[in-house]
Amino acid sequence: MIGDSVRRLFGKSKKLSKAISRGRQAPAGPKHVTENTDGPTGPERDRAENAVQAIAGVRADLRYTSWTSDGLIIAGWITAAGKKRQVPRGFELLAKPAPGEPAIGPENWLRLESVTTSAEHLDINGFVRSNDDLSKATFTVLLPYNAWDILSADDVQIAIEQPHNSQLTPLTHRYRWGSPGHLVAEIDRPYRYAPRWDNSQGLCISRSQPTAFVSGTPEIGDDLRVKVQTAHGFVPIAAHFRHDVGGAAIPIRLESTTDGANLSVSLDALPLDTGVWGITLSDATGNRRLLHWADDRWERMPVAPATYLEQRPGGAIRLIRGDLPPVASEVRFSEDQLTVCLHEKSADAVDVLIMRGPRATLQAELQPSGEYVFGLDFDFWGTRAPTPPAGGYRLFARSRDGAEHPLRLTKALSSMTPFIERTPLATFRVEHAPDNQLYVDVGAPLLAVEKGLFNRKRLAALHTGNGQAGSDFDLRGVFLESWYGKTFSDNPAPMVTALRGAGVPGPYYVAIADWSVAFPPETHPVIIGSEEYWRVLGSSRVVVFNTWLPSEYRKRTDQFIVQTWHGTPLKSLGMDVPRRIGSETAAKNLGKGSAMWDLLVSQSTYATEIFRRAYVYSGEVAEVGYPRNDVLNGAGLQQLRQQVRKRLGLSDEAQVILYAPTWRQEDKGSIGPLDVTALLELLPGKYHIAVRGHSVTLRRGSNLSGERIVDVTSYPEPAELMAMSDLLVTDYSSIMFDYAASGRPILYYTPDYEEYVDLGRGAYFDLKSAAPGPLTSTPEALAQAILTAPQSVDTDAYRAWQEKFVPSDDGHAAERLGQLIADRLSAQDG
Repeated sequence: MIGDSVRRLFGKSKKLSKAISRGRQAPAGPKHVTENTDGPTGPERDRAENAVQAIAGVRADLRYTSWTSDGLIIAGWITAAGKKRQVPRGFELLAKPAPGEPAIGPENWLRLESVTTSAEHLDINGFVRSNDDLSKATFTVLLPYNAWDILSADDVQIAIEQPHNSQLTPLTHRYRWGSPGHLVAEIDRPYRYAPRWDNSQGLCISRSQPTAFVSGTPEIGDDLRVKVQTAHGFVPIAAHFRHDVGGAAIPIRLESTTDGANLSVSLDALPLDTGVWGITLSDATGNRRLLHWADDRWERMPVAPATYLEQRPGGAIRLIRGDLPPVASEVRFSEDQLTVCLHEKSADAVDVLIMRGPRATLQAELQPSGEYVFGLDFDFWGTRAPTPPAGGYRLFARSRDGAEHPLRLTKALSSMTPFIERTPLATFRVEHAPDNQLYVDVGAPLLAVEKGLFNRKRLAALHTGNGQAGSDFDLRGVFLESWYGKTFSDNPAPMVTALRGAGVPGPYYVAIADWSVAFPPETHPVIIGSEEYWRVLGSSRVVVFNTWLPSEYRKRTDQFIVQTWHGTPLKSLGMDVPRRIGSETAAKNLGKGSAMWDLLVSQSTYATEIFRRAYVYSGEVAEVGYPRNDVLNGAGLQQLRQQVRKRLGLSDEAQVILYAPTWRQEDKGSIGPLDVTALLELLPGKYHIAVRGHSVTLRRGSNLSGERIVDVTSYPEPAELMAMSDLLVTDYSSIMFDYAASGRPILYYTPDYEEYVDLGRGAYFDLKSAAPGPLTSTPEALAQAILTAPQSVDTDAYRAWQEKFVPSDDGHAAERLGQLIADRLSAQDG
């Protein structure tokens, strides 16, 4: 049977039983490897040694390893060819002596049997960009313990053979957090099996017979007593605790026995210094050997306050002086909860568990059942969402004294990672971070057959374009998407009401990246990438979006595509970007996307001219203004201002600075160069800063926090933030144009102006000479500009800015655009 540590991943398998039953006899004693002078020579020998050389065009990824009672489970995939990977023509995995071992012939290498798995951790189509279905490129095999005996080698390498050309390659890449690195050495007495990753040899596993083992279970009373068995003729005469860093040694009483020794030390005599202490035995000649822990059922064993024994990754025993780390032994999911069970020795000291991501934090308290339960519903700026935002979450444990510690995994739980659980609302991937901290990745509830380039193309071909499935029915309804579903906001959001008001019939569909994204009532949400998404996108009469449609999408003849875009540009776009100027390939790719647009929305003649050239567009343009800015001139502006401030925890009297910089290519998680804390120190207490990073930073960055600071990067609607603020500080972001519709001050913080504009993407005009507010480069100069800024601006430069860039942002842009779309639909229908 397979070990309990992977029961959730692997089912019963005839092939597994066959692999286990082949020669499971353990040798009577340890193998001593000697030089094999009768090994193969010439081409055979070269082939044996060349297994460590990666083959160009072949990529072999190690995704998962785990010890079972029968050996090591190894899983991953192998792909071939260039940038877009393909299924290889065939491959097998084998175990061979690692380079440096006696080179026996290939006919003696062990071919590894496949193991059936139902786990989703090998969802290669979701990880690798390819036009092919890569599901047949995966492997899950068992390396049995008797492999070392069959190969007569102490160091074994896993290699991949392509039978059609007899070429060999090692595993060339590994899962980002190490795969074999999270495994402690397996102790299957008398042997120790230690996996390692070698950058040139891939996955290797060495077998050795440690000299000293703990026998049985250590006994704890007034003394710590440990029985030891030794091998290889080693006769210990002394034992010590040795500090890993300082090299300090504390003696341990040793009494020799016929097969080893008995160790004992008073609990009062245990090392007092915080840190890690190894246990070493010495013989009469001064040779030292580490004491190994022979029973991997033990996780950590408390022996005194803030003192415990545990096993090193290599299998040796060590004494830890310090707080016992909180350890999770089980993680479970339901539709609305995440449940964590702690190891019995961790639970008493833990008050609260914390699940912290870049833009969200959840907490769980101890339940009467002894479990910690996270409710997955999440308060997102006043709207209750059924799941937290997608992204990676680390788990922490807060002790009763208020200290916070990373939540680690037991060996059994760590050996199962990564594993995936899917509910109707989300997909959860449980992993171990490099320091063995529990990590949960939250994603949309997409099926394996909905993820990856191959499946996107398959679903797009099935549901979009003329002549595909379902093309015999009438197009109906409205499909709206903004920011690739990360929020439903910007110009598409007001169009729900505007199009309904103009009489455009529904149903109305809203694309969302996951269930944390809010959507308007009486609309139908669809998860981006799902089969429903492709079906709705391909069958809606009107499609409204503000970025780019998927490249796999094909427009149907009677669909009406509205590109609202998301801002008037200062920085060069599309074909105007220096590296694309004159590029026929870039023009073809951009023109392919823009050719599907029936209507492009623009704020001004200035923007229209740029959009036509930059995006190779010759269709109709609607210079109606931006619907998202209607709230800046609407009748309910004051009420909206109060509502948003209340939502953000800001008083009506506060002077609120909206800081909204653009993103930096070199650091897509950055919120710009301004030290907002330093700026606030230069301003009176009535000033507060609302920090909004670019949408690119939404999943990459982390919230800023501090007195008088509120991070609003994840706030869905920037126009509402403009409405509630008193002035804007920006750099090169297009928000500088939208904010002018409010008539309030626009200030700039641009210490990297020359670097960003002159040496970067370039700008369409000289901001320094045309800006409606001052450009500053130090916090002191910016603070002075803020203190002297009026409540509203009425200067020639500001009016010229408004007339050039936002002449139509008067509060009625959505209404005009909605009626224009309705008229075009009527004209199409004849």
